[in-house]
Amino acid sequence: EWVATSPNIPTFESALVYPGIGVVGEVEINEGRGTPTPFSLFGAPWLDAPRLLAHLNAAGLAGVKFEPATYTPRSIPGVAASPRFAGKKIDGVRVVVTDVAHIEPLEMGMHVLAAVAAEARAKGVAKLFPNLAMFHAIAGTKRLHRMLTGGSDAAAIIAAWRSEVAGFKAQRARYLLY
Repeated sequence: EWVATSPNIPTFESALVYPGIGVVGEVEINEGRGTPTPFSLFGAPWLDAPRLLAHLNAAGLAGVKFEPATYTPRSIPGVAASPRFAGKKIDGVRVVVTDVAHIEPLEMGMHVLAAVAAEARAKGVAKLFPNLAMFHAIAGTKRLHRMLTGGSDAAAIIAAWRSEVAGFKAQRARYLLY
């Protein structure tokens, strides 16, 4: 039985996709807060959801698919007092986990983030990062912002950290007990 780890992590699926969609929530979109399924939805009034949906499904990401979703974020006391775009109907995207053993949540989030950034550039969204300091803090680096604003796609973003992950795994190996 699932025990909610936070008011905005009500299901196992929301916890699973949070590492990726949580980062996406730091740009000018709604990440499902103000709905019964936070972090399993994302969208914005300016977003071309059908185009984004087609792009993300074409990526063929393991363990996940994307479906169209129309929703209206609402204030939920004790959970999401002022969700982004509260009261506005949003044509967005639903994240559907199809295989928990194969999904890579952070990589999935980078695909979503890169696609949203490309869409924002195409639409002339002037302020995609409403709180840049928080975006940097959650990303843990300023490199992600530079790559997104420079037009990098998800593959380039993911490749940028591969050697660091390999180094960390090698360094930690001697400390693993099981």
